Amino acid sequence: MSLPELAYILNTLDGLDIVDITGIKGVYDFTFTASPEEANELSVGPAPASRSTTPGTRESLQRLGLRLEKRKASVEVLVIDHLEKTPTEN
Repeated sequence: MSLPELAYILNTLDGLDIVDITGIKGVYDFTFTASPEEANELSVGPAPASRSTTPGTRESLQRLGLRLEKRKASVEVLVIDHLEKTPTEN
């Protein structure tokens, strides 16, 4: 997978907004070791937003030569504020 795809997976696991800013292109094979609890959370769905990155995740990223940095950044968000079941005439 690519690094943006890895960031998406980490978002699912940790409930954080992780953005790839490495600029590294390409597709890679990643191997992560997860505790039974972490593996169960991956199969159940996103973790609560209040949870932080697990030590196992940080260690796995460090072994790959990657690290997570806490930063403030702008991200694109799509907001749908209204939805009509049937279209109206113009």
